[in-house]
Amino acid sequence: MLAIADAYDTNHIGHATALPSWMRQATIQRTVPKPSQSYGIYDAVVSAVTAATSDEGLALGRVRLEGKLGEYASLSEDWDGYGGVPARPQSIIDARRFLNLLYARAPIPRPMLAGSGEISLFWESGNNYAEVSFPGDRTFHYFIDSPGLTTNEDDLSVERGALPSQLADFLRTQFY
Repeated sequence: MLAIADAYDTNHIGHATALPSWMRQATIQRTVPKPSQSYGIYDAVVSAVTAATSDEGLALGRVRLEGKLGEYASLSEDWDGYGGVPARPQSIIDARRFLNLLYARAPIPRPMLAGSGEISLFWESGNNYAEVSFPGDRTFHYFIDSPGLTTNEDDLSVERGALPSQLADFLRTQFY
């Protein structure tokens, strides 16, 4: 079951709610791709970053990512056997706000959860890696590790309205 919650409503984190219309459309109206079209779908369990080139693939990847974030909130205490706590509600909200800053055709990142309850999203391909983490205080920090570029920034507001330019440029050049 997917657990989708309003990004600004902490009362429903981890609980199933009705899917927004843009998500329902992506899962209901299936089309058969033409041989000349390229389609990719993000798989939260198996694949690395797969650049989806259709609106349907991107919407489905986003739905899967939203579902995974909801699952993180539903975990029990000690989920990892080392005292891990479920995702912090504010960390989930912050991750969802960040996702809204991504470009329309940005590849869907892979999620991960730290034992502290902090959510992170990452992109990885070959020697290129970018990670954004959300401690649950309405900020995020990121780092980039790539041949010729290793950088990071801390304590950036999730309400800033745009991606940091260095992160946006890196994602655009390495993962599109």
